[in-house]
Amino acid sequence: MKAETVMTKTNHQFIVGLVVVLSFIILTIFVLMVSGISTVLRPGYNLNVYYDYIRGVGKGSGVKYAGVQAGEIVDMDVVYDQTKEKPQVKVTIFLDNWVVVRESSSIYVRGSTPLSEPHLEIIDRGEKEDGKVLEHDSSIQGISPTPIEDLVANGEVIAQQLRETVTKINSIMGDEKVGEDLRNLVGNLSELAGTMNEILAKNQGKIGETIEHVEQATQDLEALVEQAKSKDSSVGRFVNDDELYEELLAFVKEIKARPWRLMKRDNERKRFLFLF
Repeated sequence: MKAETVMTKTNHQFIVGLVVVLSFIILTIFVLMVSGISTVLRPGYNLNVYYDYIRGVGKGSGVKYAGVQAGEIVDMDVVYDQTKEKPQVKVTIFLDNWVVVRESSSIYVRGSTPLSEPHLEIIDRGEKEDGKVLEHDSSIQGISPTPIEDLVANGEVIAQQLRETVTKINSIMGDEKVGEDLRNLVGNLSELAGTMNEILAKNQGKIGETIEHVEQATQDLEALVEQAKSKDSSVGRFVNDDELYEELLAFVKEIKARPWRLMKRDNERKRFLFLF
């Protein structure tokens, strides 16, 4: 009886200890996942993405590659860029090993609307030749989103320009002289269109003949080109005869070197005559 009590107590202690150990393991895994340290437990690599301005995302936000979940943001910091001489946001992201990022890739900030979760989106727009593959701890410049304040300011500028344009149009259209000039212009255009219609109606036959002549000239030109391509025709032999070409080239060179050969002396009249 005493031995059974000892065994029962031992089993109870073992079960309690096992529950405590499992609870500690589960709690540890949960803490690691919440803190973002879980990335050390799976294969992948880090990239540093720099932005002039960023909004919506933070540590733990997701990273997608062509719409597929591919990693997460593990750290964010503001650093001073000595080259650009201004501060930038350094975002360190963890990516799974299957993700291939090139120098030509673009990394956007997505999910600025209420219906979408903020995240980074990697889009590879180039081919394999467009930039080398980025390795662990490499850096790339991200595509910064436009601040909402800038969008509002640009919208106000556009609205002001539209108001000024409408005001100018109203002032112009309100001028009686301008209105009269516009009516006269419309009338003149109408008369011109009527005159053109009359001219076309009276000269339809001549216009048709002109078109037929143009078509005939086009056909003749095509026939001449075909003859030039054919070595059997006189035109083709003249164009394609290499020997004739060499002789003409030699003749031109000879005339350039000795132009006086184009002239012949007339002894009776004592002057030079051109051979052509």
